[in-house]
Amino acid sequence: MPKAISYIRFSSGRQGKGSTTERQKALIQQWLSDNPDIQLSHLSQEDLGKSGFRGDHLQHGLGRILEAIEEDKICPGDFILVEAIDRIGRLEPFDMISLIQDIVAKDVNIVTLEDQQTYSRNALNNNFSSLYILIGKIQQAHHYSKSLSNRLIAAYEAKRRKARAGEDIRIITPFWLDKEGSLIPEKAEITKKCIDFYLKGYGTRKIILMLLDDYEELKGVHPTTLKRWFQHRALIGEWENKGDHIRNVFEPLIDHATFYRLQKQIKERARVMSPEQTYDLSGLVKCSQCGSRYYYRRKYHNHGYIIYSNCSTYLKRGKPFCNNNKTWPYQVLMAIHDLTFDMHLGKASFDYAETGVATEIETLKSERQEISDQVDNLLEILLIMPKQQNTVDKMTILNNRMMEIDAKIYSLESSLIKDEVVFDSDCKDNPYWYKLIKLANDQQFDIVSDSIYLRETLKKSAYEILGNDDTMVVKTGPSNFVEFTLVRRSQKYACYIVKRYTPAYSIPLADDESVDVSHKEETVFFAVNYKGIIVSSSDESRLLNELEKRDGDAALEYLFTERAELYDMKIKINE
Repeated sequence: MPKAISYIRFSSGRQGKGSTTERQKALIQQWLSDNPDIQLSHLSQEDLGKSGFRGDHLQHGLGRILEAIEEDKICPGDFILVEAIDRIGRLEPFDMISLIQDIVAKDVNIVTLEDQQTYSRNALNNNFSSLYILIGKIQQAHHYSKSLSNRLIAAYEAKRRKARAGEDIRIITPFWLDKEGSLIPEKAEITKKCIDFYLKGYGTRKIILMLLDDYEELKGVHPTTLKRWFQHRALIGEWENKGDHIRNVFEPLIDHATFYRLQKQIKERARVMSPEQTYDLSGLVKCSQCGSRYYYRRKYHNHGYIIYSNCSTYLKRGKPFCNNNKTWPYQVLMAIHDLTFDMHLGKASFDYAETGVATEIETLKSERQEISDQVDNLLEILLIMPKQQNTVDKMTILNNRMMEIDAKIYSLESSLIKDEVVFDSDCKDNPYWYKLIKLANDQQFDIVSDSIYLRETLKKSAYEILGNDDTMVVKTGPSNFVEFTLVRRSQKYACYIVKRYTPAYSIPLADDESVDVSHKEETVFFAVNYKGIIVSSSDESRLLNELEKRDGDAALEYLFTERAELYDMKIKINE
């Protein structure tokens, strides 16, 4: 029994919002009702928003139908149902005739529902008027699409000229801009907050969940949409215009330095696909034997959760791959973190303050690379079509912009060298020194106040807690480390006893190698529960005496509550 293969297509997204699809479906349903002996095939296809003029549909729905004909899944005598012949395509006439010939040569019929015509091998061979009408329709469809394409190209070129001249243009604008290209205050605030959280290390999904209560506008926003916002050049006031970036078209939301920092972070995250991280220590604790991260687990105990961790390779693959089987309580690892992260954070925040100019230079270099890529593309066009005046004009504009950027980079690099000379000359009254100190302190406060921002900053500053059996080691400087040993868990005092060992070291001062800063060997014992370090001493017996003196009911509640409940809440949000 012959079957009917329906094919629905339209070119643009705007058509999809109208009645195009419904109209085509209604015509197909009517034909099937009029031909009850023919069933609709599961090989039916749709190409929604695929151009028949450029041939996009040949790589999608129509391409699959043609492939099914070649593989004899669509058999001789079957019918392909289309609204009109131009739904099969608006290619150049010769290509369209060849395409239709390939279909009917297999004795597959094409039915155009709009005019109730059936094109078959027999009909086209024996009815010349039908063939002439078909060729006329093909020519008309291609001519219409070609004229429309030329008008659209001309309209866009007119918009480009206006944009470059600084005149107002009307184009589709992103979420935070109105039709005139000006910032919408409420939506601009939302977008800026999303960007700030992303730069601090938050994932797009978590950002939406965090801000949803305050901003209902985010209710219909998908995490992938948020990422598209972050890549949109309208953030810095530019119209992307298919790679031909035109500046100062919109009111900018962020500066260029922030935009390129955002792009860099998007690329870095794309290279390492990992699940969203729940814990403050995620990615900071690693196994010194195999280099794998520690994996955190929760165990229900006494109406709450205990969080503990192990080497992930040991847990997943066993001793043949890593024999580091020591389990570490999360609160002990947090105590180690709290005792050691400050030096790394101080360096990271100071570097942030000191490299303000360097960041601006990197921004300019990133912009210059983008312009250089555009110039290369235009050169390829000129090699093929050397008389394209519009392309020559673009080349001139881009080359002028590159010269401006090169001049700025040279000026900034020169000033950076001068600043370094002033800084190295030392003197307590040096205003540059105090400016750096203030910037560093402000930045450090901002980082410490946000646990995720702190975690991501420490990762970038190469901070690591390295575990091996009963010890955890943290490198705290070029020639120094601190070693922590989990001595035991005290059931009586509901805490863990941990030993911290710092070896003797000395660091020569940069200006005078004969003078150095020395530190004697030191051993300290401390007790940790869910609140953190509750007591410490240089001697373990003294530590136990101190614990004996404390009010256990008030100070030494069991290990699970506050911090564990916080992570339990985070996990529920992630789920």
